[in-house]
Amino acid sequence: MARTLAVWVKDGEGSVIDARDERDGGLHGAGLTLRAGQVVARLDGVGEWATSVAVEAGAWRHLALAFDGRTARLFVDGAQAAQRAYRSEAGRLSPKNYRIAGSRSSEEAAGHTTFRGELRDVRIYDRALGAPEVAAAAHPAQ
Repeated sequence: MARTLAVWVKDGEGSVIDARDERDGGLHGAGLTLRAGQVVARLDGVGEWATSVAVEAGAWRHLALAFDGRTARLFVDGAQAAQRAYRSEAGRLSPKNYRIAGSRSSEEAAGHTTFRGELRDVRIYDRALGAPEVAAAAHPAQ
């Protein structure tokens, strides 16, 4: 199932947005986290990966994770920062399983913490946005 998770973040640390499906006794899905100033993406079948792009204190940054069943792309400020081959295992994700800036105690025990910072314009798309669409969202016309 294709999806895009997109959000503006500032001065934060922890779980920004998660799409979770609990099945087979584990947590599955996709998500964006800020950890030690780095953007970290998580996706079933790919695992976690961090970008080399740092999120500086005091600056708003646009983050987007787009996955289409074959490829997962992580964007920071409209520019692609990372890409991974991806075979869709997230087909059971549904809107009732999205979590914004939150986590549960079991997730915190696994290193996923509640987001502490500022968020705005959180968007969840039912398709993978292309690079031009993500760039346009990250750099809206004034």
